Amino acid sequence: MPPNTSDFTVAGHCSDKCTTGMIPPTGVDILSAKLHGHFSARRMRLRHYRGNVELPWILNDQNYDFNYQQYRYLINPVSFLPGDQLTVECGLDNTWMNGSATVSGFSTRDEMCMGFIVLKKRIPYLYCSSEYPTERSLERFGIRNMTWDVIPHERVILSADDPRNVGRLFSEVVGNFSEWTPEQKLELEREQRYSEHVASCPNLRILGTIAYAASLLQTFAGGQIEIPLISESTPSTRTISSPFGFFKAEYPPGLSVYSPPQCPASQANSNTTPESNSNNSSGNAPTLPSSGNNIQIPSGRGLVIISVTGLLAQQVAQQSNSNGTSSFQRELNLDSNVSLILRWSIDRAARQIVLRVESEANGYIALGLTKRGYLENADVIILGVDNNGIPYLHDMHGVDNSTIREDETQNWQLLNGERSGERTIVTIPRALDTCDDRDVAFNQSLIMLVWDLGENHSVPTQLTVESKAPVYFWGTREYSLSNVGDLQSWRIARTFRIPPRHTSYWCTIHKRNASMSSKQHIVSMTPYFREDESKKYIHHQLLYRCSAPPGVEVHVRFLNHPGEECYLKDEIQLPSTLCREIVHTYGVGGEGAILPDQMGIPVGETQNEYYMFESHYDNPEMRSDIEVEHGVEFQSTPYLRSANASTTFSGQPRITLDIKQ
Repeated sequence: MPPNTSDFTVAGHCSDKCTTGMIPPTGVDILSAKLHGHFSARRMRLRHYRGNVELPWILNDQNYDFNYQQYRYLINPVSFLPGDQLTVECGLDNTWMNGSATVSGFSTRDEMCMGFIVLKKRIPYLYCSSEYPTERSLERFGIRNMTWDVIPHERVILSADDPRNVGRLFSEVVGNFSEWTPEQKLELEREQRYSEHVASCPNLRILGTIAYAASLLQTFAGGQIEIPLISESTPSTRTISSPFGFFKAEYPPGLSVYSPPQCPASQANSNTTPESNSNNSSGNAPTLPSSGNNIQIPSGRGLVIISVTGLLAQQVAQQSNSNGTSSFQRELNLDSNVSLILRWSIDRAARQIVLRVESEANGYIALGLTKRGYLENADVIILGVDNNGIPYLHDMHGVDNSTIREDETQNWQLLNGERSGERTIVTIPRALDTCDDRDVAFNQSLIMLVWDLGENHSVPTQLTVESKAPVYFWGTREYSLSNVGDLQSWRIARTFRIPPRHTSYWCTIHKRNASMSSKQHIVSMTPYFREDESKKYIHHQLLYRCSAPPGVEVHVRFLNHPGEECYLKDEIQLPSTLCREIVHTYGVGGEGAILPDQMGIPVGETQNEYYMFESHYDNPEMRSDIEVEHGVEFQSTPYLRSANASTTFSGQPRITLDIKQ
């Protein structure tokens, strides 16, 4: 990606040729997905094709944030059939890099474009990825050969048409290649996105065993072993470091593109002042069915009479009438100092959200729905209950980063507001997408929420927001372990002193320390950090389950091994090719996960189970005194669930699509 580029889209495919042979004839259900990019990623979309027809997007986050990487459960399972194709697209912006180019790679300054998918059926070792052919990049930039260097974790030029480029980083050569006109940037983007990719989808269990056996033979042979590859065209050979089958992959020809519902022009609010900015990117229909009923709701002091729209709001109101509480789908504690709590439910049929705000604030509560945490162009809500017990609500917007102004159309409605002891409680419904340029739509995109608490009840025109938090409103009701019997907790972790270099990928071998007499199901996984401070140095962690050929004990001798660089090392000692079934993934901002009631990841299938723990450490100051202890905490049960799930990895940290079952 050329330097100083604000909008550059890359894509990777899970080819229909791969899914034809890997997905069972009856298909599988996609239950959840997670998208992963680095610092330059701004927008990410997971697309789904059947033949040449595009189906509704599986995920569409137009406000991707590297600091919030969490699995997102789908509202309804998506049927994934053999012959279907998936494409992950990433919109990148590298204007923050001070004139440097962006290339694919391991460092967070480099880029990845990946999707992880949860399937409701175990398909061991499914791998599905594609990338723009490396040789085309080499030819374009006059590079003959390059290799990975472990210190910068980037590719270094070994030979080139221009001898001045030898020894330079690949990103430097790309950045200095030309002046990079807008036309050249667009031509490069289209070439990398729409030309034929090289796709691969091997069975990692089989190929891992072959690769491990070959590495043992190689030790004695002292040479490079080559094996044949499956290919669409003429069979070829490659070194054992890349024993994959290759196919061509691209967007389906003659594609009928999916078009989400759009806001009708007659319903859109044309607030086209110079400071306005459309935050509406969901494509959701704007309809909000009206009940036509007026409901009387007792507040803390007096009676509030409003017109309630939507069945969900009526249900919340009726529950509030009876006992003052409501059963909301989600809850988030934003500020424990003042007990600022959000609770919300979404009715997707009625296309409505009901939001309850609770706080011990003495004055107004200001909430800003933003893309990046800035007040300018934010969708602002001012609400509270005044000293006379009268609730109030104002739908506003950010004019700049300190000034707010009342919206021409008040789309939020006041359902209920009261003071209960020291707490202010206000409930407000709204359409998911109002088709108002002043409003942020509630959809699959991440929302950065900012807030401020006033000392009085005067409606402000100036705000200073210092607190913010990423919120994914679209998620389903959280799953619970309250009904899971005989839970057993156990942990896999390591203590490690981070090397004094910017980027490190470190791998170690571990043994399951929990005693299990029979197979169990993992039902909960939570990232473990001894200290919160260590989180800023750990950009991702992966835990792979290992397997070995029958009767062969491979991993036990590596339990006390200090570990090594996972990828960029001439001689890999760890049997990493035998460890390719992902059990746990963590990215920055990720949280613990409780699996759906019908799903469990199998564990205890053999008495001795070994795992490889991979971590990406980020140490920009290249300090040598940073020691961290981290890992993953599991909860498992002997009461087996109906669906046997597992996790696998789709390949290289480039333009790839990863599948998790």
